[in-house]
Amino acid sequence: MKIIIICIALLSFTLIVSCDKQTPLPNQIKRTENPNRGNQEKPVSNEFHVTVKDNRLVFQSRADYELVVNNPKENVRTEFIETVKAFTSFTSYANSTTVRNINTSELINDTYFSLLLNTDLAIQIGGNIYKVDPLKEKVFVLPVSQENHYSDLVKENTSFPDIRVYSTGDNVLDLVEMGVNRDLFCTESGIGGKADSQPFKDTYLYATYTRWGIYFSLRAYIVTGSVNTYHFDMNPVYYHVRCGKTVGPYQAANSAGDYSFVLGCQEYQSYQGSTNLNELYFVAKIRDNSTSPTTYSANVVLRANY
Repeated sequence: MKIIIICIALLSFTLIVSCDKQTPLPNQIKRTENPNRGNQEKPVSNEFHVTVKDNRLVFQSRADYELVVNNPKENVRTEFIETVKAFTSFTSYANSTTVRNINTSELINDTYFSLLLNTDLAIQIGGNIYKVDPLKEKVFVLPVSQENHYSDLVKENTSFPDIRVYSTGDNVLDLVEMGVNRDLFCTESGIGGKADSQPFKDTYLYATYTRWGIYFSLRAYIVTGSVNTYHFDMNPVYYHVRCGKTVGPYQAANSAGDYSFVLGCQEYQSYQGSTNLNELYFVAKIRDNSTSPTTYSANVVLRANY
């Protein structure tokens, strides 16, 4: 599964960098009706079964959420972004200009995931509301039946007995649905977060595997101030989803195509989903074909249980 994104970013030399969250997203398409009740905004057409309530996205079910996060095809991803952008009463974390701080901006460095979260870093999936705290590496969960205690969720007030707390390394959706008995069905472990980077001319190449409990992301990206054209070369790309499918090993030479840009961020999304990985081997580099001979960066490498 391959997705290429071009977005505007500032040149950064930190290990974890995000594409600028103020980048305009693609123009909107069609929307569909959703029968959810309550104080919710409903698009005219919405095959994704998502609405907005009190400035948070509401997915009718886990299946609806996973339709747009589990390695969606590019057209599905684009249509979903367009659907969300059509909500006039929703301000995502990605598009907030007032509540973001430098710490969470660096730690939630996935443009797509930050589009799903509201300004409280919360989202509703099925019968529960989830609040992600990337600094504490925790996910706080409140049943929708107790949504009048939403402010306690935002404050992470665990003295309220109906707020449950999980690690961002957990498969939180599984835990919420199945409880501690989940290991009767899956004994494979989840891997930890990974990051690597390499400088290349006036560019930095990054590879990251990040975990937010309800969303996991494997990607390579470059942040640059160059007008040169660069290519990604990935070999190998391999991962095994915890108690799920195995992808690869495969190679993806030239997968990013030819792009010329200034102060740009170019991204290769290899995996995104609601489930942690169990194995990972991901090697990437970039090359500059404008030189003779062609020049290459050093490899960035992410590896776990492989």
